Amino acid sequence: MRHLRLSLLFTVLMSIMGTTASAHDFEAKNADGVTIYYKKISDTEVAVVLETDRRRDYIEYASYKGDVVIPESVTYNGKIYSVTRIHGFRGRELTSATIPNSVKRIDKGAFEGSSKLTSVTIGNGVTMIGESAFYKCKGLTSITIPNSVTEIGNGVFEGCTGLTSVTIPSSVTSIPWDAFKDCSSLTSVNVCVIDHSSFCNNGLVSDIFNYIQKPVRLINVDGNEIREYVIPKSVTSIGEYAFENCSSLTSVTIPNSVTEIGRGAFKGCNLAAVTVPASVKKMGWKCFANNKSLKSASVPGAIKPGTNEYFRDCPNLKTVTVRTGNGAKRSTTAAWFKDTTPTKPSVASSSSKPKIDPNSMSWPEPDLKNYWSLNIKFVEWSGGFVHETIFRDNIGGKITYFIPGLGRYKNYNEAEAAAYFWTVHKLKRTRGLDR
Repeated sequence: MRHLRLSLLFTVLMSIMGTTASAHDFEAKNADGVTIYYKKISDTEVAVVLETDRRRDYIEYASYKGDVVIPESVTYNGKIYSVTRIHGFRGRELTSATIPNSVKRIDKGAFEGSSKLTSVTIGNGVTMIGESAFYKCKGLTSITIPNSVTEIGNGVFEGCTGLTSVTIPSSVTSIPWDAFKDCSSLTSVNVCVIDHSSFCNNGLVSDIFNYIQKPVRLINVDGNEIREYVIPKSVTSIGEYAFENCSSLTSVTIPNSVTEIGRGAFKGCNLAAVTVPASVKKMGWKCFANNKSLKSASVPGAIKPGTNEYFRDCPNLKTVTVRTGNGAKRSTTAAWFKDTTPTKPSVASSSSKPKIDPNSMSWPEPDLKNYWSLNIKFVEWSGGFVHETIFRDNIGGKITYFIPGLGRYKNYNEAEAAAYFWTVHKLKRTRGLDR
């Protein structure tokens, strides 16, 4: 009996000591007046923890509410402490959290069960996100993991049923098998990898896709050491420039789940052969362009040659195999390899060259190609082939026009006038036109 009582007493003491270890040491208000609870982890550092009630055996409360910004440092008893860890920051009423660059670790279960949490900004100092850190944060719709993060724990986003997109940086070389388990709304994955081993052997992408329950658009895959890649069967479309300039990529397997390949998706790779499955109904502009090693390409009959220049600048590809219900045929149609649409502007005869005064604003109007192509317009002078390029840009919903090396203009008329002026000067200089 005595041994039993001693054992029970030891267990109770250990339980109290263990609980006490997570109790907060002090509390302080942030710049917004929100009370945050801290525990000292060294003489200079503190961790953010949950509120505890010292009168009730250090019971923790999930007390954080609304939008909370964690400061980089906090002052207590005249001493400044750096905030470097997050032990507990969950709360049923927490809606957004901003984590400063001073924080290095987000510990196990830090935001677990914060179902109303819709936004998290993770500072660039965080290197590790612990197990189940955002478990069942059902209100989260997107998450961007900063480049500083190198390690992600088991089930880190498990049960985040509202999560629709995630960006994973190249610093993360492996992801646990259940990191995105039951993320039933996840539809886009932006994956950056640093080498072939981190991409394939560790299952960085494959494990993510194992738990995606809706069709996914593969947005971006980057890494110069990727050599072979089998696209997961849950992927239904390959986004624009997804594998662009993956120069070491020599082989790719596209599954029958894919229905669309975006523009420039495999541009600048080093593929030796391409087989586009019958499920693909649409291929974007230059999607396989500039593959210098490409020797064979097979596409379904639904894909037609046109102005999309699917295989432009593929010097070793001489024919394209087109598969139809009646078999396959080899096509050498030039439109597979280049744009055959005439675009050469009309040029006035030499006898009609105008005399130009570069200081005058009453020059004869130059030829203007009346179409937008990739937000570019060319202004050409009818007396020669010199032109200025006007770019149309949309920044934050505000459209501006700019000419490389000359400047940016608030409207097209101003940009066009500048283009006229410099076109005249170039023609005078290059063509010897008289004033």
